[in-house]
Amino acid sequence: MQAIQLGWNIDSTFRRRHKIDPRPPYQRGPVWSLQKRQLLMDTILRSYDIPKFYLRKLDNNSNFNHEIADGQQRLTAGDLSGQFFEQLPDSARDQVGLYQLSVVELSNTTDVEIRDLFLRLQEGVSLNPAEKRNAMIGNMRAFVANLGETHPVFPLTRISNSRYAWHNLAAIVVCLELSKGPTDVKSLDLQKLYEQNRNFDIEGSAAKKIKKSLTYMARSLQSEPPEMNIISGVCRSISSNIFLD
Repeated sequence: MQAIQLGWNIDSTFRRRHKIDPRPPYQRGPVWSLQKRQLLMDTILRSYDIPKFYLRKLDNNSNFNHEIADGQQRLTAGDLSGQFFEQLPDSARDQVGLYQLSVVELSNTTDVEIRDLFLRLQEGVSLNPAEKRNAMIGNMRAFVANLGETHPVFPLTRISNSRYAWHNLAAIVVCLELSKGPTDVKSLDLQKLYEQNRNFDIEGSAAKKIKKSLTYMARSLQSEPPEMNIISGVCRSISSNIFLD
């Protein structure tokens, strides 16, 4: 891995925004509150330092030149539809635009290295277990992420998908299916599921059975029964239906 310092300010970074992938697979979605984003803007206006940004340089086959390895919440915090920034006087807007960022470009990196760096940099931040698992390498992560993001059964739970909640439910489903019986589905157990099944066959018989069971449940639960309103109800329903042939 090679790292070089880029001499970018906020204006030059903003001009490049369409060439920076804000959410590679290991990143969580935006979680900062409006108050926290406003605090960042205040920090910039006071010319205080903010932490480094890490950008991974991508190859020519990508639609982007870089992806955000660390600093996503800060880099997207200014996306407030302009309603506050436009109200600033010209001098303050110039100050924001010329604010010098500490941007590190990472090149010649592997997926393992970049995800390891991401997790290390987040140690002081409250990543939840599902977000940490999403930063892991392997087919199991990809399979669970695809289920959580695309399968129609999870919206029927009435649980918000904030911070990978549907990924977490999908991981529980897979864990129950692969265990062939009752098993623990605590965070440590789900982490082991990812670690021990990095080469999971996402087109194999087990994967197809899981999808078939969830599709059956989605058809059965279109009426959104109240039993699906809590995670425990989801797990009971899943465990009773997961062994369908």
